[in-house]
Amino acid sequence: RILFFLGFIVCLVFSSNGNVKAQEILMGDTLIVTCNADFFDDGGSLHGYSANQNSTLLFQSASGCILEANFSSFNLGAGDTLMVYDGCTVQSILLGSFTQSSPLIGSLFSTGNCLTFHFITDATDESSGWEAIVNCPTTPMAEINAVGPTSFCGGDSVMLIATGGVTYHWNTLSNEDTIVVSYPGTYEVTVTGAS
Repeated sequence: RILFFLGFIVCLVFSSNGNVKAQEILMGDTLIVTCNADFFDDGGSLHGYSANQNSTLLFQSASGCILEANFSSFNLGAGDTLMVYDGCTVQSILLGSFTQSSPLIGSLFSTGNCLTFHFITDATDESSGWEAIVNCPTTPMAEINAVGPTSFCGGDSVMLIATGGVTYHWNTLSNEDTIVVSYPGTYEVTVTGAS
Protein backbone atom coordinates (compact mmCIF):
# COMPACT_ATOMS: atom_id res chain seq x y z
CA ARG A 1 0.00 0.00 0.00
CA ILE A 2 1.20 3.48 -0.81
CA LEU A 3 0.95 6.07 1.95
CA PHE A 4 -0.08 9.60 0.90
CA PHE A 5 0.34 12.76 2.93
CA LEU A 6 -2.16 15.52 2.44
CA GLY A 7 -1.29 19.13 3.25
CA PHE A 8 -3.71 22.01 3.34
CA ILE A 9 -3.37 25.76 3.84
CA VAL A 10 -5.66 28.62 4.72
CA CYS A 11 -4.51 32.19 5.16
CA LEU A 12 -5.20 32.89 8.82
CA VAL A 13 -4.70 36.50 9.80
CA PHE A 14 -3.24 37.37 13.16
CA SER A 15 -3.72 40.65 14.95
CA SER A 16 -2.13 42.09 17.99
CA ASN A 17 -4.06 42.43 21.19
CA GLY A 18 -3.52 44.68 24.17
CA ASN A 19 -1.03 42.22 25.69
CA VAL A 20 1.45 42.31 22.81
CA LYS A 21 3.91 45.19 22.56
CA ALA A 22 4.66 46.28 19.00
CA GLN A 23 8.23 46.49 17.75
CA GLU A 24 9.48 50.04 17.25
CA ILE A 25 10.91 50.23 13.74
CA LEU A 26 12.93 53.22 12.49
CA MET A 27 13.32 54.01 8.79
CA GLY A 28 16.52 52.48 7.41
CA ASP A 29 17.81 50.02 4.84
CA THR A 30 16.42 46.76 6.18
CA LEU A 31 13.82 43.98 5.93
CA ILE A 32 11.29 43.63 8.76
CA VAL A 33 9.04 40.57 9.03
CA THR A 34 6.16 41.40 11.36
CA CYS A 35 2.43 41.77 11.92
CA ASN A 36 2.77 44.38 14.67
CA ALA A 37 5.12 47.37 14.42
CA ASP A 38 5.23 51.04 15.35
CA PHE A 39 6.95 52.60 12.33
CA PHE A 40 8.78 55.96 12.55
CA ASP A 41 11.22 58.01 10.52
CA ASP A 42 14.86 57.55 11.64
CA GLY A 43 14.41 60.07 14.49
CA GLY A 44 11.89 57.84 16.25
CA SER A 45 9.01 59.15 18.30
CA LEU A 46 11.07 61.87 20.05
CA HIS A 47 13.18 63.47 17.31
CA GLY A 48 12.93 64.70 13.73
CA TYR A 49 14.52 62.79 10.88
CA SER A 50 18.03 63.22 9.45
CA ALA A 51 19.19 65.14 6.39
CA ASN A 52 20.58 63.53 3.22
CA GLN A 53 18.80 60.18 3.47
CA ASN A 54 18.19 57.72 0.69
CA SER A 55 16.94 54.56 2.39
CA THR A 56 14.57 51.70 1.66
CA LEU A 57 12.69 49.64 4.24
CA LEU A 58 10.72 46.52 3.33
CA PHE A 59 7.93 45.22 5.56
CA GLN A 60 6.95 41.60 4.96
CA SER A 61 3.88 40.08 6.58
CA ALA A 62 4.69 37.48 9.24
CA SER A 63 1.35 35.81 8.52
CA GLY A 64 1.88 35.66 4.75
CA CYS A 65 -1.25 37.76 4.26
CA ILE A 66 -1.72 41.45 3.47
CA LEU A 67 -0.24 44.40 5.37
CA GLU A 68 -1.75 47.70 6.46
CA ALA A 69 0.28 50.83 7.23
CA ASN A 70 -1.87 53.31 9.17
CA PHE A 71 -0.26 56.77 9.43
CA SER A 72 -1.45 58.86 12.40
CA SER A 73 1.01 61.72 11.84
CA PHE A 74 3.03 62.85 8.83
CA ASN A 75 5.14 66.00 8.56
CA LEU A 76 7.94 66.33 6.00
CA GLY A 77 10.07 69.34 5.14
CA ALA A 78 10.17 70.89 1.67
CA GLY A 79 12.14 68.72 -0.75
CA ASP A 80 11.69 65.44 1.18
CA THR A 81 9.65 62.49 -0.14
CA LEU A 82 8.37 59.15 1.16
CA MET A 83 7.40 56.72 -1.61
CA VAL A 84 5.33 53.61 -0.81
CA TYR A 85 5.24 50.56 -3.09
CA ASP A 86 2.78 47.65 -3.15
CA GLY A 87 5.31 44.84 -3.24
CA CYS A 88 8.75 43.70 -2.17
CA THR A 89 10.86 46.14 -4.24
CA VAL A 90 10.90 49.74 -5.46
CA GLN A 91 10.07 48.30 -8.90
CA SER A 92 6.64 47.31 -7.54
CA ILE A 93 3.48 49.37 -8.11
CA LEU A 94 3.80 52.84 -6.57
CA LEU A 95 0.95 53.43 -4.11
CA GLY A 96 1.95 57.05 -3.60
CA SER A 97 4.69 59.65 -3.38
CA PHE A 98 4.13 61.70 -0.22
CA THR A 99 5.59 65.15 0.53
CA GLN A 100 5.01 68.27 2.60
CA SER A 101 2.31 69.42 0.21
CA SER A 102 0.88 65.91 -0.30
CA PRO A 103 0.95 64.27 3.16
CA LEU A 104 0.08 60.69 4.01
CA ILE A 105 -2.63 60.34 6.66
CA GLY A 106 -4.69 57.19 6.99
CA SER A 107 -4.10 53.67 5.74
CA LEU A 108 -2.40 52.01 2.79
CA PHE A 109 -2.85 48.30 2.13
CA SER A 110 -0.72 45.81 0.23
CA THR A 111 -2.33 43.41 -2.21
CA GLY A 112 0.32 40.79 -1.40
CA ASN A 113 2.50 40.28 1.66
CA CYS A 114 4.92 43.24 1.27
CA LEU A 115 5.01 47.04 1.52
CA THR A 116 8.20 48.90 0.56
CA PHE A 117 9.04 52.41 1.81
CA HIS A 118 11.69 54.56 0.10
CA PHE A 119 12.64 57.81 1.89
CA ILE A 120 14.70 60.58 0.28
CA THR A 121 15.63 63.79 2.09
CA ASP A 122 17.62 66.83 1.08
CA ALA A 123 20.24 68.73 3.11
CA THR A 124 17.86 71.28 4.69
CA ASP A 125 14.41 71.83 6.21
CA GLU A 126 13.99 68.49 8.03
CA SER A 127 10.82 68.09 10.08
CA SER A 128 9.20 65.83 12.69
CA GLY A 129 8.59 62.93 10.25
CA TRP A 130 5.89 60.33 10.75
CA GLU A 131 4.31 57.75 12.99
CA ALA A 132 2.47 54.71 11.66
CA ILE A 133 1.27 51.32 12.78
CA VAL A 134 2.06 48.42 10.45
CA ASN A 135 -0.05 45.33 10.99
CA CYS A 136 -1.77 42.38 9.40
CA PRO A 137 -5.39 43.58 9.45
CA THR A 138 -7.97 41.67 11.45
CA THR A 139 -10.35 39.68 9.30
CA PRO A 140 -12.80 36.89 10.10
CA MET A 141 -10.94 33.73 11.02
CA ALA A 142 -11.09 31.08 8.34
CA GLU A 143 -10.40 27.42 8.90
CA ILE A 144 -10.04 24.23 6.94
CA ASN A 145 -11.18 21.13 8.79
CA ALA A 146 -10.41 17.62 7.61
CA VAL A 147 -13.09 14.96 8.00
CA GLY A 148 -10.92 11.88 8.16
CA PRO A 149 -7.19 11.27 8.35
CA THR A 150 -4.82 13.55 6.39
CA SER A 151 -2.42 10.65 5.83
CA PHE A 152 -3.95 7.76 3.94
CA CYS A 153 -3.30 5.00 1.45
CA GLY A 154 -4.02 4.99 -2.28
CA GLY A 155 -7.73 4.73 -3.05
CA ASP A 156 -8.76 6.54 0.14
CA SER A 157 -9.93 10.14 0.36
CA VAL A 158 -10.53 12.94 2.84
CA MET A 159 -13.16 15.67 2.95
CA LEU A 160 -11.89 19.23 3.50
CA ILE A 161 -14.38 21.79 4.78
CA ALA A 162 -13.64 25.54 4.74
CA THR A 163 -15.48 27.78 7.19
CA GLY A 164 -15.55 31.45 8.17
CA GLY A 165 -16.71 33.08 4.94
CA VAL A 166 -19.41 33.57 2.36
CA THR A 167 -17.56 32.54 -0.79
CA TYR A 168 -14.78 30.01 -1.30
CA HIS A 169 -12.33 29.42 -4.13
CA TRP A 170 -10.05 26.38 -3.94
CA ASN A 171 -6.90 25.87 -6.00
CA THR A 172 -8.76 22.83 -7.42
CA LEU A 173 -11.11 25.40 -9.07
CA SER A 174 -14.03 24.40 -6.85
CA ASN A 175 -16.15 27.24 -5.47
CA GLU A 176 -17.83 25.10 -2.81
CA ASP A 177 -17.02 25.19 0.90
CA THR A 178 -16.30 21.43 0.84
CA ILE A 179 -14.06 19.33 -1.40
CA VAL A 180 -13.13 15.65 -1.36
CA VAL A 181 -9.52 14.88 -2.25
CA SER A 182 -7.83 11.58 -2.93
CA TYR A 183 -4.43 12.70 -4.20
CA PRO A 184 -1.43 14.03 -2.27
CA GLY A 185 -0.79 17.75 -2.56
CA THR A 186 -1.34 21.17 -1.11
CA TYR A 187 -4.93 22.39 -1.10
CA GLU A 188 -5.49 26.11 -0.74
CA VAL A 189 -8.71 28.05 -0.40
CA THR A 190 -9.40 31.78 -0.60
CA VAL A 191 -12.20 32.68 1.78
CA THR A 192 -14.02 35.99 1.37
CA GLY A 193 -16.82 37.71 3.25
CA ALA A 194 -17.56 37.41 6.92
CA SER A 195 -20.05 34.78 7.93
